[in-house]
Amino acid sequence: MIIGLTAFVQTRPGRATKKVWPYDGAAERMACILLCRGWWFVSASGTGGGKHQDRISVSIMLPPPRNSGKPTGQGFAHGQAEEIGFRPKMRMNEMDMIRPVETPAAPHVTISGVSKTFRTRKGEVKALSDIDLTIRRGEFISVLGPSGCGKSTLLMLLSGLVPSSRGSIRVDEKAISGPNSDIGIVFQQDVLLEWRSALQNVLIQAEIRKSDLGSARERAQQLLKMVSLQDFENAYPNELSGGMRQRVSICRALLHRPPLLLMDEPFGALDAMTRDQLQLDLLRLCKDNDMTVFFITHSIQEAIFLSDRVVVMSPRPGRVERIIDIDLPRPRRLAMREDPKFSQYTHEITDIFKGLGVFREEV
Repeated sequence: MIIGLTAFVQTRPGRATKKVWPYDGAAERMACILLCRGWWFVSASGTGGGKHQDRISVSIMLPPPRNSGKPTGQGFAHGQAEEIGFRPKMRMNEMDMIRPVETPAAPHVTISGVSKTFRTRKGEVKALSDIDLTIRRGEFISVLGPSGCGKSTLLMLLSGLVPSSRGSIRVDEKAISGPNSDIGIVFQQDVLLEWRSALQNVLIQAEIRKSDLGSARERAQQLLKMVSLQDFENAYPNELSGGMRQRVSICRALLHRPPLLLMDEPFGALDAMTRDQLQLDLLRLCKDNDMTVFFITHSIQEAIFLSDRVVVMSPRPGRVERIIDIDLPRPRRLAMREDPKFSQYTHEITDIFKGLGVFREEV
């Protein structure tokens, strides 16, 4: 006799939640589960009715595959549960765990045919040309390219602070036509207010947004603790090192829990050891805050270490030259940079820049 249905839902790597729907005699029970990878519509039904239910059927409807306008119905395959596992609870032998077929994550950001031209006293300067890029929800994506190729311009277009000359940018299917307040931004400079303490600099987000200061203060203290600054809440910027100041600016950007974080070379001015530690801090913050990250950098190694994908840009006018999937396990560790696969990615990207004339070696 069926006494319930248990769903194990993994919403992101390393995290799972368990939900139980009891069967109380109803002929059919339906549930909707929203994952970071899209909507899953699950229905379960029992036969026999009342206390005499002896069968259950489970079906699932997945989102259509990318570039397909047709709805798709998928069945289950036997095996170990990965993304979602459904198991009818029985008083006798339990059914094998089953899993649905994998589906791609829903796009978070869509950049289509975007170009940007600036008008100067000397004439027009084309910074970006025909940029097409789709960013999945929860993805860490780095944009890598030579100086002047339009990396920071692309970030400013994505924030809505600068309009594009052509093309469209959509975040959560909404067209970006002006400043987007539902994001976090970390610039190359920390831009802290010198007359405010570290905690007060983080809280300025809440003050501007007119959020509840009590809960915001608790959130700010939690963020500062996550980056080992709990003992410097009341320190002023001139009492902090460069790395500590940049940690404060990252906490400020994350205070309102933005689903999308934009970072414009945040570690470029730091020494090597501080940079390594801040990369680890950033990965930990990303894991705990469940967000999409758009990261600008000049460092090939930094891009590989942090990212799920690396977007390689050409010299100006900037174009997407190549997108490279980084198949390295998470959590990332500093020792991973000695891995042969890490070196392989480094050589691959270096060769792309050599082919573009960015690196020129004397013979």
